[in-house]
Amino acid sequence: NPYLATLPDNTQVEVKFDYTVTDSAGASDDSTAAIMITSENVDKVSASLDDNGTLVMGDEKDIDMASLLSNITSNINVADIDSIDLSSNEHILSNLTIADFEEMVSDTASSTLSIKGENDDIVKLDLSIWTKNEADTDINSVVDNMDDNFIAYTTTGTHNQVLTLLIDKDIIVQDI
Repeated sequence: NPYLATLPDNTQVEVKFDYTVTDSAGASDDSTAAIMITSENVDKVSASLDDNGTLVMGDEKDIDMASLLSNITSNINVADIDSIDLSSNEHILSNLTIADFEEMVSDTASSTLSIKGENDDIVKLDLSIWTKNEADTDINSVVDNMDDNFIAYTTTGTHNQVLTLLIDKDIIVQDI
């Protein structure tokens, strides 16, 4: 839209609309969707939240979680995110802060977040904060009955609770 190109820096325009979804049995659900348009130079990242609480990433390679979560539209509640799925393409996920992690797991009894992906995906973590569970049997390439396909990384949260990040064993974890 040419009009949006003329907006001053840091301008945000939110487009909201109400809709009703009706299934084949006649049950319906009303909801509101919102799209935030900003003039800031923010990398556009497409992501969607499915019914299971999985944040599914689009085709973009570099994903700055802090930027993504701070620019989420009002129709996605960050606390509804239970896991992140990077398997749709090759991704590099970075800048996952403790505060962002705690906000994502705030509505669950568990302080665990899982990241699913493939061997082309990279998660960048500050390994001075996150500790890899070296006893995890998924570290080796042998598949056995103890495998859950995730490697556990833990840290202490802002309220001294243990936070656990489960990262798909095929994902490359790099120290930042």
